[in-house]
Amino acid sequence: MINENPRSRGHEFRKAVKTILDSAMGHIKSVDYKVSARWVFYRLLQEGHYSDKNDYKNKFIPMASRARHANYNGWHPDILQDETRSTDTRNAGYSPADYEEPDLKEILLDRIEDYLVSISHFYSQDYYAEILFEARAMVGQFRHYTEDIDLSPFAGHPSIPFKYSIAKRLERYGNKYGKPVVVLYFGDLDETGIDIYNVGMRDIQKWCSLKIKFIRCGLTEEQVEKYSVPENFEHPGYQWEALPDDAAREIITENVRKYVSQAIIEDTRQREEEIANDVKEKITAAIEDIEF
Repeated sequence: MINENPRSRGHEFRKAVKTILDSAMGHIKSVDYKVSARWVFYRLLQEGHYSDKNDYKNKFIPMASRARHANYNGWHPDILQDETRSTDTRNAGYSPADYEEPDLKEILLDRIEDYLVSISHFYSQDYYAEILFEARAMVGQFRHYTEDIDLSPFAGHPSIPFKYSIAKRLERYGNKYGKPVVVLYFGDLDETGIDIYNVGMRDIQKWCSLKIKFIRCGLTEEQVEKYSVPENFEHPGYQWEALPDDAAREIITENVRKYVSQAIIEDTRQREEEIANDVKEKITAAIEDIEF
């Protein structure tokens, strides 16, 4: 195995380190969403660049950190998904000049168009469905392979307020749409992952007045065998991040389409566009008659 200690002078990397970084970049660029360092490490692990679980923290993370700081060959500070942190963005607004004449009518039309018409496809679906998943760092993957369905990443054992908010949302939307409620769950196949699912679903059901159909879509023992998922490098079991992207796509899309019709989503979007165009024409005509 290569000892790819990233320490070197300046922004130079040894040939062995470059080989691993370039292979990692190839995996990063192979998908259309941002991935986590853990996801990349699993790909390198399967390729044989690493063999020891301690390589993740002792070798790969320091090397990837240095590459990002150095902007080496496509690496940059924002290349990987942060697995734990996010910013609550609260600073927004426009310049006062945006609302001055003579552009006020155009500004109003732009704002109206942004929020013109929104139709939920769940009025026409057989179920109201949501997706819950364990790995917060894979939110980009679930956004990429699903459409118009709420996503809730657990990131380990979620808090009581978080689970309660999910329960009340499922209750609210189940009543709103008058549909059976389905929760599709995706998580790790290990002792902790199973416990997160069991405790989470138990609590969510306890706080929801509607009967929820919970479906644990993966990981399963059958999926681990079918897709040759490598064992977790940190403890016994298997992690969702270890799935090859095509396998994750297949598991996600096959389970979602059992309860959410893509054809209905497309029909709803077409109807939404037709209504929006009609409303926009009427609003445009009305604004033209307004004197500022």
